[in-house]
Amino acid sequence: MGNIMEEYMTVQKIDLKSSAFDGKACLCLSTLPFQQLEEMKATFLHPNELSFLNNLSAERRKISFLSGRYAAKKALSAYLDEDDMRKIAIHHGIFEQPIVTHPKRSNVHVSISHCNDWGSAVAFPEECPMAIDIERVDDHNEKIINTQCSSEELEILSAGTLPERVSLPLLWTAKEALSKVLRCGLRMPFTILEIQNIKKDNDSFVLNFKNFPQYKAISFIIKDMACSIIAPVHVDIKLHTNI
Repeated sequence: MGNIMEEYMTVQKIDLKSSAFDGKACLCLSTLPFQQLEEMKATFLHPNELSFLNNLSAERRKISFLSGRYAAKKALSAYLDEDDMRKIAIHHGIFEQPIVTHPKRSNVHVSISHCNDWGSAVAFPEECPMAIDIERVDDHNEKIINTQCSSEELEILSAGTLPERVSLPLLWTAKEALSKVLRCGLRMPFTILEIQNIKKDNDSFVLNFKNFPQYKAISFIIKDMACSIIAPVHVDIKLHTNI
């Protein structure tokens, strides 16, 4: 696994297909130094976002904001075929969900996650709800995550479908991404987000949910990060996980 400070960038188109739907989404995963994002900010932030950034006092919040916004703008730029990322604005709804506005397009959504210098985002159509979450694989965090798992989930993990070191972080990202697509965040009891089963699919894993069978998580490891994308269960998604 790589060093989290190593620069990395991928933007990918994702084909979305089901019996009733045919569309696309765009994924971005990136990690760039804060100083570089600071120097680039005027090239990708909308004027309202620049104003918001300038009002942030804590450097940690600035890092999170810039890494997440950069990934979101790259994903949206690819999705909208819009080269000028400054024309794309993202603000927050009542439930803190990101709202996208663009002069010529509507009904476009984005889900954003950030961790340290990493930013991740998926841009998608309103017809196909999606969400993303990314977390660092960290032994200390695993102890905390373990306390949030049911006995049934721990039994599923003991089957060894997921590599042991990354099993709990992947489980966490799947649950947190699900909470985002439900627009509840982690305000709901974590037990409601319980995993029902896990299947390996080439280099990624598909996780299904006990109480939300209409959704699935596609989970994978990139460098030393765990990442999960939520999508409707009947939508076929092809990810190039050798990213």
